[in-house]
Amino acid sequence: NTTFQPIDSSPINYGIAGSWCVCECDNTLYWLAQNKDGTRMVMRAQGYDAIRVSSHAIEYYLNQLEVISNAIGYSFQMEGHSFYALYLPDADHTLVYDVATQMWTKWAQWDSTNSVWLPLRGRCHTYAFGKHLFGDMTGGTVYEGSLDILDDTLSTV
Repeated sequence: NTTFQPIDSSPINYGIAGSWCVCECDNTLYWLAQNKDGTRMVMRAQGYDAIRVSSHAIEYYLNQLEVISNAIGYSFQMEGHSFYALYLPDADHTLVYDVATQMWTKWAQWDSTNSVWLPLRGRCHTYAFGKHLFGDMTGGTVYEGSLDILDDTLSTV
């Protein structure tokens, strides 16, 4: 008897579309997936099954992007809601899925110099010192985030 062996009765037919898009959120795994037919969608694990959580609108948005292999997924929890955030460098927004409401939103920041929307600077999250802290992997800055911030910026810590 082998300790690790395949379970042939439970194949998952959706691969991981980016090395950094998988993360644990609300006690399960979420990831940006792509199947053999090329369709891009966001999935979550439920036992040995992959459950689709992306809407048709989100999938359309994902399929318009040329590159998704550089996507970064991270999770956080605020005010009783667990969120899966998906940063896509080629997109103009960060896609955020609210597990409690099962709704998607697009979070972005406004670049007034170039008059364009950009994905949020945050690429990772931790809760420390009573604050939600988001790390900017491009500049090393740490930002404090809150659902009470109603503009397109995160405040620096």
